[in-house]
Amino acid sequence: MKLAFVGPAHGKLDSLRARVERCLFVDACDRVFYLGSDDALDQAMVGWAVRLGAPRDDEAFLDVVAALAPDGSPDELDALLARDARRRRLADVAGVSGRHVEMIEDRLLVVISDATAPDEDDLANAAIVVQGRIARPELRFVGARAMLMPGDLARHGHVGIIERVPAGVRVALHDSDGEAVREVVVSLRRGARMEVRA
Repeated sequence: MKLAFVGPAHGKLDSLRARVERCLFVDACDRVFYLGSDDALDQAMVGWAVRLGAPRDDEAFLDVVAALAPDGSPDELDALLARDARRRRLADVAGVSGRHVEMIEDRLLVVISDATAPDEDDLANAAIVVQGRIARPELRFVGARAMLMPGDLARHGHVGIIERVPAGVRVALHDSDGEAVREVVVSLRRGARMEVRA
């Protein structure tokens, strides 16, 4: 499992699309969560498939297939299928409102989209806490918990990525060029943690 977290875009839709596309198509993330409380993700979704060179929806896809099928070459059909696969990946992008919980094996990941501090239950039960509406990007430990804050996408361009690796769970902060600027590995063994600096 590989998850990406994108902070508030403050209306910068092109930046939001670019970072999400990088997470989906370059970093091969399984899901991307948008942490803004605005409607930027909804706005970005409008026409996004067409920007990717794909039909806008399933019906449009079937219309193109029907038009290509009689005389289209295998390469044309393969290219259409590849573009449509990119469109379908947009279904793996979701906004987070309030709190969201994921399990990574037996460890809890809590995502908080607003600016409130994590409560005692979040810290008591979670191995990793992701906070959305924190302006500056940051990655640190609070006790044995990793705290990931991608910060404002509009100002900093950072993205958080969490993935399962052999040593545990890698939590990383990536800059606007896609480079990991800080990362930690959270052990899946209870009571243990390991930190790795980029």
